[in-house]
Amino acid sequence: MLNLNKLVRLILLCIFLLCSLNSNAQDTVWTESYKVVSSTSFKNGKFTLKKKIDPKVFRKNPQGTTYYKTTFAVDLEYNGQTVTSIVDSTLYTSAKEDLGMIPCVLIDEERQFIAIFSNSKEDDGMFGLEGFVYQMLMNSNKWVKETLFTKANFGWFSFFGGSNNGNPELWHFSYAGGAAMLSIRIMPGRWNTVAIAPIKEEAFIQQYLSRKKVLITSSPGLPLLFE
Repeated sequence: MLNLNKLVRLILLCIFLLCSLNSNAQDTVWTESYKVVSSTSFKNGKFTLKKKIDPKVFRKNPQGTTYYKTTFAVDLEYNGQTVTSIVDSTLYTSAKEDLGMIPCVLIDEERQFIAIFSNSKEDDGMFGLEGFVYQMLMNSNKWVKETLFTKANFGWFSFFGGSNNGNPELWHFSYAGGAAMLSIRIMPGRWNTVAIAPIKEEAFIQQYLSRKKVLITSSPGLPLLFE
């Protein structure tokens, strides 16, 4: 039989091991598994966008806010097949669900493509963002990455307004100018971004909240009305 001292040591060792396992489990939530960002069903399938972060690789803005290296992946069920694809693994986003940086999705059923927009933290010591749009045909497994902007501060609270003749239309807010911005894809690799109208941050957030993270459309986008 174990004496009392050995029993106490054994209990302490078990407690230590359990704490270590719990700590490791918390550390690997992001590094070994994905978190669902958005998910929806459409006519011929189901779409799920998910992400994971690397807590050891990060960037910070001048205020000290931390943005971690992020991988986005998509599960696409389409016409009876399920395919998982990596969208990008070089983005820097917040670990928590930052309302201003949530990726948005457009599913165009008529032209059978998916578009995803995500912004990403620029280099350390800067406030600027990069903005990227990824597009994929539903019968493909290849994402095409297009740069929408760099070193900018107008990629917040973004949402798709529609698909005009297959060209996505993206709305977003500019902290730099306090205006509603509209970006329209005019041809592969080329986007035109203009300021539409001055608007308060609170008003734009309300418009953002009234739209889903995933927009399913088969008709041209409609312009928004600003007071």
